[in-house]
Amino acid sequence: MNNNMSGNFGGKSFIASARQTNPSPVEQALNKVDWPETFPFKEEDFQRFDESSDSTFYEAPRFVTHIDDPGIAAPRFCLRAILRDFTEKKLKMSKLNSDAVREAIAIIMRNSEERKLKTRQLQSEALKEATKTIEGKSEEKKRNVGKKVELDSEALREAIATIKDKSEEKKA
Repeated sequence: MNNNMSGNFGGKSFIASARQTNPSPVEQALNKVDWPETFPFKEEDFQRFDESSDSTFYEAPRFVTHIDDPGIAAPRFCLRAILRDFTEKKLKMSKLNSDAVREAIAIIMRNSEERKLKTRQLQSEALKEATKTIEGKSEEKKRNVGKKVELDSEALREAIATIKDKSEEKKA
């Protein structure tokens, strides 16, 4: 397997490499520097003014401005314009939405009243139907009670006759 990054896409080939054939402008500039023979700095030049722990320094919050006032004002101005437009559109939508909400509430209330009326009508009809059914069953029960008494007395007579016949058979 080839270690360089090469490929063939659509008939065009390429090779990717970390090595450049021509020196970069930075390399060219650094080649022209007249470097001193000895290192120009001493060890103490790299020491900090405050050698205490960094965590001590960062314990207290610090409010630092990293850009100048015009740099701060530019995004503020832009954001204010965007927010103003957004707020105006939002207010228009809010007005439309509040009208729509009022309309929806009115429809819901109207539907609710209609449902209540319909429910009362259905309950009234159901009550009338139940009353008719109960009255009908009551009349039917009255008729059936008489039949049942007749049937019960006839069954009782038959039972008595059977008992008598069996008792006479036992005597004989």
